Amino acid sequence: FISSITSSEAISANRGIVNKGTLTFTNTSENATDMYGTGTSICNEGTLNINGTFKIITSGKDGTTTLQKRLGIQNTATGVVNINSSTAEISYCGYRGILNNGTLNMKGGKIHHCAVSDTTSENGGGIVHSGDSSVFTMSGGSIYNNEAYKGAGVYFSTAGKASKITGGSIYNNTGSYGAGITTYRTNGLTISGGNIYKNSASI
Repeated sequence: FISSITSSEAISANRGIVNKGTLTFTNTSENATDMYGTGTSICNEGTLNINGTFKIITSGKDGTTTLQKRLGIQNTATGVVNINSSTAEISYCGYRGILNNGTLNMKGGKIHHCAVSDTTSENGGGIVHSGDSSVFTMSGGSIYNNEAYKGAGVYFSTAGKASKITGGSIYNNTGSYGAGITTYRTNGLTISGGNIYKNSASI
């Protein structure tokens, strides 16, 4: 049983980590969560707290290698993910940064250069919210340089609960429709702060 990770360790597996309890990352070193291969880096069914330095980079540290079809974090319906750190980073994921079916609270961090494998038909590059239990709050951090067909930054598919954006930035995302944010089926999204700018949609 692991409740916290603070040391440097590279993880390579179909599911690098499956959390069903409470797991906290605190001030991990640069390589502590560099995860490679296909599948899901972290599957969260409990509470995942991200504090301090944290990185998921699925295609290589410099981002120059070919994107692999790997999901950064899969948050299930019972899961709660708290991104509390300004130095948290999820990047170069070959299949979305975060798939959220539960509760995602983004107070800081960066989600960038994540792309679906087919940007002509697949939605959500940075974050996808789906399911009756999904809810998203963003008060800080940034989502940028992601690619998808719709909602390259953030895509709300069937989000079941009202979500809120009160801070942070969503910018430089690229897609065919609603490059920054796309809402398809949701019980409400309130935007009362933050910055959404320079997102590029071809249609």
